[in-house]
Amino acid sequence: MANEEHLAMLMQGVHAWNSWRMKNPDVIPDLSLADFDLGKTIFLRDLDFFEINFNRANLRGARFIEFDLSEADFSEADLGGADFSRSILSGATLNRANLQAATFIGTKLNKTKLNYSNLVNSDFSNAKLVRASLCGSSLNNSILKDADLSEALLIGANLSQAKLIDVKLSGANVNEASFVEAFLTNAEMCRVQALGADFSRTEFTGVCIEDWNVNKNTKLQNIDCQYIYLRTGRKERCPSEGEFNLGEFSKRFQVAKNIIELTFYDNVPWKAFAYAFNESNVQVLDEYGGELFLREYKILDDGLVTIKVSHPSNANSDRIKEILEQKTFDFELQIAQLQGEVKAKDSALSMMFERLLSAPTSQVSYQIQAANVQIGENSTMSGDRNINTGGGNYIESNSGTYVQGNYINMSQDLTHAAVQIQDLIEQLQRRGVAVEVAQEQVAKDMATQAQTNSTVKDKLLKWGQSLGDATVSDVVKGAVKLAIRSAGIPLP
Repeated sequence: MANEEHLAMLMQGVHAWNSWRMKNPDVIPDLSLADFDLGKTIFLRDLDFFEINFNRANLRGARFIEFDLSEADFSEADLGGADFSRSILSGATLNRANLQAATFIGTKLNKTKLNYSNLVNSDFSNAKLVRASLCGSSLNNSILKDADLSEALLIGANLSQAKLIDVKLSGANVNEASFVEAFLTNAEMCRVQALGADFSRTEFTGVCIEDWNVNKNTKLQNIDCQYIYLRTGRKERCPSEGEFNLGEFSKRFQVAKNIIELTFYDNVPWKAFAYAFNESNVQVLDEYGGELFLREYKILDDGLVTIKVSHPSNANSDRIKEILEQKTFDFELQIAQLQGEVKAKDSALSMMFERLLSAPTSQVSYQIQAANVQIGENSTMSGDRNINTGGGNYIESNSGTYVQGNYINMSQDLTHAAVQIQDLIEQLQRRGVAVEVAQEQVAKDMATQAQTNSTVKDKLLKWGQSLGDATVSDVVKGAVKLAIRSAGIPLP
């Protein structure tokens, strides 16, 4: 209930009210649940209403033109038809308020909370709603022409048939929001998060969609769009000339439900990926009766590379992604092993010819025969040695091969990377190396790469920070800890 003393003080007029507020700066006026008879009560703009509490008050038709209502609380208040034109409501709270047909022309509502409010038929022309929160609110048929909603939260909001012409939505989050039959002509929507949003039957001509984020649940059906811009400042018109054909915009920018996205760090192992793609295509064609298609290749600012691939609609996306990633990884290992074998044999041949040049003629025939035995298909070479293969070091001994991990391309998620680290340790174990020695060797490899490559160093640090949370074997955890110490990185 409203504080009777506060309410009585308000009724005494501007001078008495403002004097009382100056003498009591720590008191937040409580006019909650007050039922104002606006036929008798006129709010003058000189009234000090900073931080005032109008929670659940009846203020239908109130005129707050050019008021400073910063930090005020209008939660669940009835403000139907109220006029807040050119007022300041920055930081105010109007959650679950009735603001149907309210007027906010030129109003400052930066960081204002308007969640789950009724804003049907309201007018926000030229209003500033930067970082405002309107999650779950109803803005059907509202006017937001030239409004600034940069970085605003509109998750689940209903903006059906709203007029958003020339609106700024840069960096806003409109996930699951409805824009059905809305007017978005010339809207600025760069960096907008629009996962699961519904833009069906909207007017979309002239919209800028630079770096917007949509997914397979974002609806772009029957959009009326002649052209868009791919860069801010009305740059990179698409199409560059003419207009989209009927339905062309939706076909170009709708994210299909049968699209998977593969992520690579720093670079794409194209040879391995090409092989994996062709091999996977054969398998997918056999199992699902359809083919894989490359849809997009994109280099992101943080050094990540993404590739989008479409698959038959009857195939499982997770399964297709698993096949492609596994085949790519397997072929990377094969390439590294082959490179190591070729370089090892080249090195042996070079040493052999050096001996031939310095040996007496009578010994040449014998050394050639011995060399043939040394580098034959099934022969072995004594001693362990490191051979740089470009994608990692190849270590060969009498009992088999080991390919040093390409830690640059491993996931930053330790749970995922642990599978590859475990595989490297097991490679060494299969050669008869004790698990502790294998662990130390892999740790040494990681530390060496971390000391020469900042990407690996950062990744190693992140793995160390997640040691307590990640579900990985003690052997892998031990290898990561050893690598961190060897690289001189303080343990988290």
